[in-house]
Amino acid sequence: MVSTGAWSSLASASSTVEERGSLSWAGRDHIYSMRGDMSTDVWRYSISADSWESLASAPANVDDGRAMIYLNGEFYALRGDNNNDFWKFTATP
Repeated sequence: MVSTGAWSSLASASSTVEERGSLSWAGRDHIYSMRGDMSTDVWRYSISADSWESLASAPANVDDGRAMIYLNGEFYALRGDNNNDFWKFTATP
């Protein structure tokens, strides 16, 4: 049986996010996000501080079909939007 649970409001993202945003968790205090929506925005959310910060921009605009995963200390991302670009991002603590 699934618990009914409850939602809580947290700090708002750095800018608007539409249907093309993505999140990936590195297993610690931070959640990483690519904004999507034909932007290069990459953000990091601190769970303990309930705050967002901007990181280095993606190499090009990210849109439909984008994906991001954390593996072995690195983030890997597909650009999407009918492109075959594949990137690696090294996050600093």
